[in-house]
Amino acid sequence: YDNFDVNTTRSPLYPVRMDVVKENEDKIKDILVKRYSLHELHSYVWAYYDELKELGIEVEPNIKLANATNPNIETIRNSMIPTQLCQLNVNKGYAPEFGIFEIGRVVEGMDENNLCIEKKKLAISLFSNVKAATSSRLSLTISSTSSLNSKPPRQLTAMNTLLTSTRLYSTAR
Repeated sequence: YDNFDVNTTRSPLYPVRMDVVKENEDKIKDILVKRYSLHELHSYVWAYYDELKELGIEVEPNIKLANATNPNIETIRNSMIPTQLCQLNVNKGYAPEFGIFEIGRVVEGMDENNLCIEKKKLAISLFSNVKAATSSRLSLTISSTSSLNSKPPRQLTAMNTLLTSTRLYSTAR
């Protein structure tokens, strides 16, 4: 470093425009956290055999990793719902009721070029030991099939657009 002259570079710095998809995701995350008090989580794209087995859920057949270092994580998930249920189960002892969400990726098979068809999804899960009508544990999972790649809509419209396709799951034990 003694061979270099000490001086400030004259490289121009230009502001980077945020991608439309990223802007929409951030708006949705803000709504879910600030307005609905949900907790964001991040999970891996593979299905955990052990955690799913503990809940009595079988891993759905999908793309498998070649030479997986751990057979527990060899299958890539095609749905985020089992992952959400595992997270609810792990965290149920910390609060009598809470909600979690994730904008994550799933793989829905292979295309004609033998490449994974990767999709970005929104999953929301609610847990309550307090407000259960018929059981002590009820989880509501909403999984979106809408794309996050649309033009930037208003915040509430973006939220409603993403929640077009819903699935309800109840886990009573």
